[in-house]
Amino acid sequence: MRIIIPNSLPPFNVAYDLEKLLPKYAPYFFKWLQLASFKSTNFDPMKAGCTAFEAWDLEEHGFVPKKHQKLSSGLGPFLANIHLSNSNKQEQIWLGELGSFLFRQNGSTCNFDPQTMNFDINETKILINSILPYLKEFGFKAQILSAERIRIFIPDKIKPDSVSPLMIAEHGIENILYSQSSFFILWRRLLNHVQIIWHKHPINQKRQEKGLLPINMLWLYGGAYPWNCLAKVEESYILNELKQSYNDEDWYSWLDALSKLDKSFIKSLCKPNGLPLQSTQLFLFGKTRRVILTLSNSFKWIYWFPSIYKNWSFWWSYPV
Repeated sequence: MRIIIPNSLPPFNVAYDLEKLLPKYAPYFFKWLQLASFKSTNFDPMKAGCTAFEAWDLEEHGFVPKKHQKLSSGLGPFLANIHLSNSNKQEQIWLGELGSFLFRQNGSTCNFDPQTMNFDINETKILINSILPYLKEFGFKAQILSAERIRIFIPDKIKPDSVSPLMIAEHGIENILYSQSSFFILWRRLLNHVQIIWHKHPINQKRQEKGLLPINMLWLYGGAYPWNCLAKVEESYILNELKQSYNDEDWYSWLDALSKLDKSFIKSLCKPNGLPLQSTQLFLFGKTRRVILTLSNSFKWIYWFPSIYKNWSFWWSYPV
């Protein structure tokens, strides 16, 4: 069994302090950290153009980027569910993600999370229709895929870079925009038109009355060709409950979310002694690393590697 938990590895500057609180907030998760063998891998999000979890997910499904592409380009066909088996022709798949862009005292933030954004497909249709003339003027076309996502057809001569919305949410939009190619100057101009139209749009006025975040962001990413997507054969659970508090860097809320996850899910998979009911791999992801933990359902192996039980904080709190 495999358990995948994105946003479960805090940055090193707070990891040591959070380590001390884990036994109180998440005792079963803490026990697993103590008992597991580990493999830690560093990750460069700027090179990949996506989060560590997204990179792992794409690799798991067999995606290999072209030489001129970032790994995040595979999110286009992957999230649009367009593969060689169901695609009539080979063409690059670009996506536009709807979200909310907010200015704050400590910097601007972007929210693309469907749960907190509470997208509605009818609202999306109205908003996209309101910007179609501007998309056409800049040479783009759009096709709605879901309440939070559209497919964007771009001019053939344009070859933009790809950065995923989740990476924007994790690392901040300022760190991304200032490092992009000249294409993003063009896209930024288009985005300015979009934000002006959507700022006072009746849809956003109604959302504000309901206490919802405005929809004022359309982020372009993807660009890969469809490939033969590999299906996961092993039983896996992907748990995304930590994402929002992690991106907000609200570590007390993050601990509360981890505590709920510990009680509602991890506990149900444990024996009374804290070991998992079956052999388990735990995949943990942070901004610049991922750690794979391997747990046996027996105590026998721990006697051969006693240092593992004592030194789990070595990889949790310090670069490995």
